[in-house]
Amino acid sequence: MRKYLQIIFFATYSFLTTDSICFAQTDTLWNKWINFSQKYYKIPVTQNGIYRIDSLTLAQSGISLNGLDPHRIQLFFRGQEQYIYIKGEADGVLNSTDYIEFYGKKNDGVLDSMLYKGDLYNQPVNQPNPYYSLFNDTSSYFLTWNNSSGNKRLIDSVVTCPTCNTATNYFLKEDIVEYHDDYYYGRSDMANINFPEYHQVEGWSSSSFNIGGNLTSKFNTANISLVGPAVEIKLAVMGESDDVNQSGPDHHISIKYKNSSGTYSTLQDTSFYSYHLFTHSYLLAPSAFSKPSTDIVIYSLSGSFSTSRNAVPYVVMKYPHTMDLENKSYYEMLVPDDSSQPKSNFSFTNFNDLGVNCYVYDFENHLRIPVTKSTAFDVLVPNAISGKEKFCVIKSENQFLPVQSIKPVQGTGTFTDYAAGASDSAFIIITHKSLMAGANDYKTYRSSSAGGSRNVIIVDIDDLYDQFGYGIPKHPFAIRHFAKYCADKFPS
Repeated sequence: MRKYLQIIFFATYSFLTTDSICFAQTDTLWNKWINFSQKYYKIPVTQNGIYRIDSLTLAQSGISLNGLDPHRIQLFFRGQEQYIYIKGEADGVLNSTDYIEFYGKKNDGVLDSMLYKGDLYNQPVNQPNPYYSLFNDTSSYFLTWNNSSGNKRLIDSVVTCPTCNTATNYFLKEDIVEYHDDYYYGRSDMANINFPEYHQVEGWSSSSFNIGGNLTSKFNTANISLVGPAVEIKLAVMGESDDVNQSGPDHHISIKYKNSSGTYSTLQDTSFYSYHLFTHSYLLAPSAFSKPSTDIVIYSLSGSFSTSRNAVPYVVMKYPHTMDLENKSYYEMLVPDDSSQPKSNFSFTNFNDLGVNCYVYDFENHLRIPVTKSTAFDVLVPNAISGKEKFCVIKSENQFLPVQSIKPVQGTGTFTDYAAGASDSAFIIITHKSLMAGANDYKTYRSSSAGGSRNVIIVDIDDLYDQFGYGIPKHPFAIRHFAKYCADKFPS
């Protein structure tokens, strides 16, 4: 039976019905993680790192700590429960010196990938910049609690291994240089009108450079290790012009890097057509690179074409790193699996522990491992059962990020269960708090006989961002997912 669900965006007057929207079978709506009987508190995150929430901050946010067993606490990010560390949870009480720690990740372009074909259209993704969001760089974590004591935790673990005597000589460091200087709207027609779909060269990138121009990305390779796997370089170049008078390729680029001799070696010299996203990766021996830094330069070369505009969304270098931690008190690393012994044996140097204890946070094995301080900073990291690289952080106990805010969703901590209040042939108004008075006036009119005696539901757009958009402000999938949810849950 056809469903006559009508949605209006208050103040914009854009109408749509669920019959006009096509959804892929794999669409998940991004809301299955929510339990409507639980309270949720939203934590915005704008940079990567380990965050700490002490018990005073929790209490000041309105969370009653009386009777709250910390074993029951959960944290969600992008619909997945996160492994968190809670100091002092063993006694079942959040005392004044107790705290919660978690790894927070700012929003990037991962969730935008479906807009570039992907699952939405069942085609391969061709996304120019997966490292920077099209809409907002703030992600959201949601703190809640249930009745279980078996929630996900990072566990304090003193790791020992009498047989792990072979020193580990390197870890992997991944440096990402991503550019968001300009937003390019993608290919256009002869009248300079851009196409409506997200095209492979639409998105954030460096400023464009033309024939004779270039872009240089710099990497710190002072501590590149000569023992270890090959260095991997990944990059992308967006073609931002189309020479209509040219029948062949109208972009000619050369990619070079500064080598160990201080001169420049060519990685690739290539050509491509018009509005195209060029991506490639390269593998080179660590000994090929210069110290203390390496430049990777992308040049725009001349040809038989008259115009050639290019831009770079990202350049990434992943390389083996020595044990020197560059006098930092926080360091992220990838630990490769070592099949030769049960645990990797690290002796880090030049680490700033700020005069207190330091720990390795192993997010693959879900452990918080104390570091032993002697002439170096010694720690054993278990090799993952999966055999893949482990994302780890070594940090001083006093090195952490404070949360910006903790606020209850909807002001009450409770998500609205729209399915519970579903009505037949609903007339839904999506609006913002600043327009709520006008939206209520319009609801009154539409509910009257003069307005059609409609079953009107008013929805706050911020609630949709939280419930159907993983808390990402302005993400358009929130409205799309909500419309599909209504079509599935509301009566016909």
